Amino acid sequence: IKRGGSGILETKAVFPGKFFHIILDASGSMMANMGERTKIDIAREAIKSFLAQLEADAHVGLRVYGHTKRAIEPGAETDSRLEIPIAPLNRKEFLAKLGKIRCRGKTPLTYSLEQSVQDMKKVSSRDECTLILLTDGMESTRGAKPAKATARLARAYPKLRFYVIGYDLDDPTARSQLEKAAQAGGGTYIPADDAPGLARGFVRTIRGSDEYTLLDSAEKVIVRGK
Repeated sequence: IKRGGSGILETKAVFPGKFFHIILDASGSMMANMGERTKIDIAREAIKSFLAQLEADAHVGLRVYGHTKRAIEPGAETDSRLEIPIAPLNRKEFLAKLGKIRCRGKTPLTYSLEQSVQDMKKVSSRDECTLILLTDGMESTRGAKPAKATARLARAYPKLRFYVIGYDLDDPTARSQLEKAAQAGGGTYIPADDAPGLARGFVRTIRGSDEYTLLDSAEKVIVRGK
């Protein structure tokens, strides 16, 4: 790259508002191993890294599903609980709650998304709120339609920034369902095939793409990179 002249280039991350809500899959499949670690442990580490990058005034909530009932127990289809309401982030308390989660049951995606409308009630429809759904599987409830639920979310919160992170998901049917759910909510589907991919997926929710393009004053491309 040709260099010369004078000037200063200043870069910084501009965060998309201060409200964040995470829906975490804690169904039985999240106990499977990836290498020497379980998928839920890798997810915990990715969320911990994500929280560390947020600004001091961030408000973060956590809804978890599949963690209190086994798949054969009554109520497994609605096993979804708001574990941490959207509030000023206390990292120590958040991580302590995250560490106690155990994976047990099913994947009630649609029900969890429907409940999130209530979870975010304290967030003004005028404020940006980032909703992140992390799952390693598709909807388990027969007849449930996650795309309809995400469309309702988008109508309720016009400034919603919605991301679906499909973790270790190689089933084409499941991926298609999640891609459609993300699209119906005006959001983005992010595939994450391993631990580094999951960490990058969370970073994308606050920084956008991991690629950049630098332009000069005439809007000519100087360089592209990651």
